Parts: sequence; C-alpha cells; structure tokens
Amino acid sequence: MLKINAADNFRRTLAGLCLIAAPLAFMVSEVMYSRFFSQESDQQFFAAVAEKSAIWTFATLLGLLAAILFVPAVVGMVHLLKGRGVVLGHVGGALAIIGAVGYACHQMLFVVMGEMARMEGQQEAVISVSKQLDSSVIIGIIAMLMFLLSLSLGLILLTIGLYRAGIAPIWAPVCVFLSILPAFVPLDSDYPGYAAFALLAVGLGIVGAKVLGMSDADWGRGQTSAVDEVGLGALPRVQ
Repeated sequence: MLKINAADNFRRTLAGLCLIAAPLAFMVSEVMYSRFFSQESDQQFFAAVAEKSAIWTFATLLGLLAAILFVPAVVGMVHLLKGRGVVLGHVGGALAIIGAVGYACHQMLFVVMGEMARMEGQQEAVISVSKQLDSSVIIGIIAMLMFLLSLSLGLILLTIGLYRAGIAPIWAPVCVFLSILPAFVPLDSDYPGYAAFALLAVGLGIVGAKVLGMSDADWGRGQTSAVDEVGLGALPRVQ
C-alpha cells in the first residue's frame, strides 16, 4: 500500500508502479500513432490528424505522461545500485533522464503538429512548415540523440547494472536490449515494432515487480532480501 507519510514505502511503491506504467503508456501511445496515423502522403497524414483529433491528442498526452513516469522509474533503479553495478547505474540513469526529457520535447512537437492540422484552409502552409521541421538539425538531435539513443542506452545500462547487483534477472536487460532494435533497423512491417514495445514493458515490468515485492527495509539498503544475513546470524557457533 502506498503510504505518503513513510519515505521508503512511498518511494519504493512509486518507483515500482512507474516501472510498470511508463513503458505501458509509451507502448499504447506509439501503437495508436502507428495504427491511426500511418498514411503515406503528408496531405493524408494531416487530414487524418484533423479528422481523428481526439485520438491524436490522447496518444500525445499519453506519451507525455510516459515521459514523466520514466523519471521516478529511473531514479528508483539508480537508488537500488549501491554496490556492484553502481557505475553503470549512474551513467545509465543520467542518459535515461536525458532521454525522458527528449521524449517529452518530442511529444510537445506532436502537440504543435496536432494544432497545425486543425488550421482550416492552411494545409499547404502546414505541410511546408512540417517539411522544414523534418529537416531541422535541432529537432533531429532531440529525436535521435536526446530521445531514442539516450533513453535506450540508459535503460540498457540500468538493467545490466541491476542484473550485476543481483536485483533483476538476466531477462530484464535482454528484453530491454531487444526492444530497441526495431528503432534502428528499417522494417516494412509494424509488427516488430509492436513486439519491441511489449519487450520493453516486460523488461521494465520485471524490475517493477521486484521493487514492489521488496520490503521497505530492503529498499532502503538497496537489496532484494536480507534472508542470507539472517540465516548466517542464526548459525550455531562451532565449539
């Protein structure tokens, strides 16, 4: 249960829930874009955005929510790395936070595109501005370096660090690593992308379930269990 007046309980529960909710919100948002707005021409795309304005807005705000939820999720993972994997955790955490900020900027651009699509009688001007934005170096840096590359590498390093620390199973970093491949490999079908989002949700969800299953004391120590310590302390002394 989430106890806002108990620091360890609140931070542990929030981190665990965000580790599960952030990739799910990210997945649903991106699948909605792919499902409803994958038209081939610019005219068809902006016409679809204008026609399905509510769906576009919901997908965009859901993606923005995912960017926000990634922050406490990342901070929670970094908190758990206090021994082995701490260097990977610090580097991965910094990259993942940059990636979350980049994703939020990316979604704000989509907010602007949604407003542009609703400008009646200005389709040619909107398409012209859209092409200029597509060729923008700054937007490319935000989308590729700040968002895709930073978030992907950051989450991979964090889950590897958690595996090295004995907190997460090997499947967590494997799933996260496999989830980024479709983003950098051109594919003709949308289904590998759907699978990638599912793998990210599984990889981070595994960590989230681990965090939610920890005691508050274990969370404070950055350990999954204190069973071994108790067991060794209870062994009889050899005479």
